[in-house]
Amino acid sequence: VGRGAPPSGPKEHQPKEMGGTLGNLLLIAWSHWILYYLWYCLVHNDAKLRDPLFDGRELWLDMRAAISEHARPTAFAVAFY
Repeated sequence: VGRGAPPSGPKEHQPKEMGGTLGNLLLIAWSHWILYYLWYCLVHNDAKLRDPLFDGRELWLDMRAAISEHARPTAFAVAFY
């Protein structure tokens, strides 16, 4: 005594929001990177943006050193996150 026939045929494929798991992981990584990049440019580069593609390895090494020295997350922040 059902209320009609069950749907026939294949189910419609629903696209995943924001790219699914991979899209969300990339968004999390990018959101952290962009904040560190903007902080680095503001504090260590006289508020001038640097081109990550042009400056390449030098920028990444400078950023890593600055983050390690001045903006490294504490153990509490890592555990909390």
